[in-house]
Formats: sequence, C-alpha cells, structure tokens
Amino acid sequence: MGPTARAERAVARQPGRTPLKLALRIFAIVLGWYAVSISIIFTNKYLLSTRDFRFPFFLTFCNNAIVSLIALVLTRAPRLRPAPLRPGAWPRVVLPIGLCTALDIGFSNWSLRHVSVAFHTMVKATIPGFVFLFGLLLRLERLSVLRVTAVALVCGGIALASVGQSQLHGHGNDFSLFGLALGLVSGAFAGLRWALSQLLVQGGELSRRTSPLATILRISPVCAAAGLGLSVSFEGAGLVHSPFLHAPELAAELVAYISAVAALVFLLLLAEFALVGLTSSLTLSIFGILKELATIALSALLLGDALNASNLAGFAICIGGAALYNYSKRGGGGAHGGADVSG
Repeated sequence: MGPTARAERAVARQPGRTPLKLALRIFAIVLGWYAVSISIIFTNKYLLSTRDFRFPFFLTFCNNAIVSLIALVLTRAPRLRPAPLRPGAWPRVVLPIGLCTALDIGFSNWSLRHVSVAFHTMVKATIPGFVFLFGLLLRLERLSVLRVTAVALVCGGIALASVGQSQLHGHGNDFSLFGLALGLVSGAFAGLRWALSQLLVQGGELSRRTSPLATILRISPVCAAAGLGLSVSFEGAGLVHSPFLHAPELAAELVAYISAVAALVFLLLLAEFALVGLTSSLTLSIFGILKELATIALSALLLGDALNASNLAGFAICIGGAALYNYSKRGGGGAHGGADVSG
C-alpha cells in the first residue's frame, strides 16, 4: 500500500468520520471548489477581455490584498491564531513561494486576455511537466521512462491543441502566440512553486501539516506586494490614465468585481487545502483534471468557445500525460502546494 492510500485510510479512521460521511463531505467540497474556480476564471475573462481591463498584475495585487485582510481578521480569533514563524522561514519559504504564486497568477491573467477560456485551460494542463523539469534541476526527480513519457505527452498534447486553436482563429475564437507564451510562463512559475515546496519539505523547512489560514495569511501579502511591484513596472502609465480609476461608474464596477473575485479566491484556497487534508494531493490532481474538463465544456456552452478535433485530441493527450505523471508520483508521496511555516 502506497503512502497516498495509507493517508486516505487514516483520514477515514478518524473518530466520527464514517466512509459515507467522509465521501459526502468530500463531494460537497469538490462541488463548491468547481463552482468557485470556474466562476473566478469566467469573471476574470469577462473583466480582462470583454470589459477591456488591461491590468492583470493590478488585479493580482488587489485580490491578494483583500484575501490577506480577510485572513488577518479571521486569525484574530484565539482559536484561529497561527503559531509564530519558524526562524528563517520568511526568506527561505514565504518569500520564494509567494513570489512564484504572484507571477503564476499575474501571467495567467495576462494570458487570459489574449486566448479563450478553453485554450487557457488546456495550456494550464502543462504544469506537471514543469514540475518534473524543475524537479530535475533541483535534483528532486530521477529520470525514468514513465516520467519522460508523461512530459513528452504533455508537450505533444499542448502543441497539437495549439495547432487546432490556430486553425480556429478568426472563427469567433481568441488565439495568439503571445497569449500561449504567457500561459506557458505562468505554468512554469506554478511548476517552480510546487518543486520549491517539495524541496523545502524534504529539507525539513516546510511542514506537510498545513494550516490553511496561516498559509494564506503569510503567502498572500507577499503575492500582493509582488503584484503591486509588477503592476507599477508593466502597467503604471496605462493604469494611472485608465477610465476605470476616473469614471465613478466604472470605478464602482471594478471594486465590485475585484471584491467578488477576492472572496471567491479565499474560498477556493480553503477548499483546496480542505481537500488535500481529507484526501491527498494525488486525489486533488484527479479532481483538478475533471474540473478542467468541466471548464472547457462550460466555456464552449456559455461563451461559445469553438473547439475542433485537434483541440480535443491535444487536450486529451496532455491530460493523459498529466495523469501518467501523477501516477508515477503515487509511490513517492510528493509535496503539495500548501506550506505550513509555523513552529
């Protein structure tokens, strides 16, 4: 029996948790996770593309600043107050993971301005490939036929999906090589974040016993600060003269959108941490694949995103590669994206 199966059985054996109650609780959280995650993507797409809000890094700053405030208020309660940081945890754990998270989110939002929701979802499926590549560079991974095959499938799948998407360009679908490049940069930073988390767990600087609120409280301010710096660097002049900051109606609309998305992001983080705690990171990745399929189906249904055989075949190959990589990791445990830096 692998560590994943042992972890799931240990959860099921906890007092008051019958298998049926546990399954129903997981099912409810998964449904909530799907609804919140898909709502965030669709809302960001509407704001960034339809409403032509051209400042994805400013959006990253605002969302994480509000999430930080929510976590700060909640952790004032004695029961929810996190333990102090371990000595040296801020520069070695909080800072690098927070920066990678901000860059992942910022470039992901930037990509979403230029490509359809369906294709954006396909590109994000490359993350396991980047996890493997950074794992090799950090000497966390060993070359194996299974994992190399998995990465090759991911790369081949996204290439085929890109060809299919370029064929749809001009038929009511968004596509640009620039948007594809931005999505791949986002995936690279996401992969680096996961690889760093694994490295820090193996080095004993990061605990697997993640406290969701403590993690959000410590990582989100770094994300907000990085988002602000990137916004000033890339978007400063345009943002200062944006009608969203000068026209009262547009400003009110922007505040409403950002507040709603920030609340959804906070719920999304809690749902992901809860699922990892109740199941495993492997099970969460499988649920994530199903969520991607649901996102693509809804984008075609609600937004009219066009799909063709190359799109679908490429995505299927990419997902197959991701699933194969996750299967190859099953025996090794692996770190998830969360980080408990408490003492």
